[in-house]
Amino acid sequence: MDWELFRGSLAYFKEKGISQTLDQIPMEYFIEAINYLENHPLIDSSKIGVVGGSRGSEAAFLLASMDSRIKSVVVTTPSKVAWYGLTVPKSAWTIGGQDIPALGLELDSNAKLLDRFTVALENKTNVNKSLFKFENINGPILMISAENDQVWPSFQMSKDIEVYLKSKQFKHKVVHNSYKTGHGFSKETAPEIKKSIINHFVRTL
Repeated sequence: MDWELFRGSLAYFKEKGISQTLDQIPMEYFIEAINYLENHPLIDSSKIGVVGGSRGSEAAFLLASMDSRIKSVVVTTPSKVAWYGLTVPKSAWTIGGQDIPALGLELDSNAKLLDRFTVALENKTNVNKSLFKFENINGPILMISAENDQVWPSFQMSKDIEVYLKSKQFKHKVVHNSYKTGHGFSKETAPEIKKSIINHFVRTL
């Protein structure tokens, strides 16, 4: 192998100088990070991938669908749609100063979180408006879901993404691995999951 796998993380809220809550995060922030990587002398800009988990899967899918420089994607316990932010009833994400279409939770705060997400996903009209443009992604996708997810139905949403991409005749490989765990997986599954993520990027970048 004649290249190394560079890994880095990008905080997008709750850090100095950026939003303190997961609300109204501009996608331009992530695009600027890709601009930085593209011009870094130690990075091959033709081999840039993105990984995100849970709410971060929204950012990963949005970024990959907006920026063709992303050549490989990994998401863990993913969502198929964008959601409102944590503290205001507006999209968690913006582009060009405008809200990216997103879903809000249904039921009230006394209901189980999983039920609040599940009921919101039953509104097909809203789901279609907030569904990510997966077909615009310029590379293979690895999804890792939890079959007993207690936060949101990541397993079913991953299955829905598979069906959607098949209907769009997506030209890249899509892999969906699921585990019989909760949203945070488990210590027993962590090594296998980590290895699968690294192997995915090694194979696809």
